[in-house]
Amino acid sequence: MPPSGTAITAIEQLLAQPDVERLLSRASLALADTISLTTRIAETPAPTGAEGERAALVAREMTAMRLADVRVDSVGNVLGCR
Repeated sequence: MPPSGTAITAIEQLLAQPDVERLLSRASLALADTISLTTRIAETPAPTGAEGERAALVAREMTAMRLADVRVDSVGNVLGCR
């Protein structure tokens, strides 16, 4: 069942509020950043047994996000703490 005219009006009023507009804008930027980072990670070569280049990229990004104690463990996993 589609929303009623009253519900649509209420949604439009909510979306027009400055705080909601600001939060939606921030969410949109965060989504774009996430897609960009995910694409860069996926495009970085990481054949089985030779994932070092991708791990280095992830470690740099985690450091840039200010995670603490960013490191690559003995099997190549990238770890960090909030």
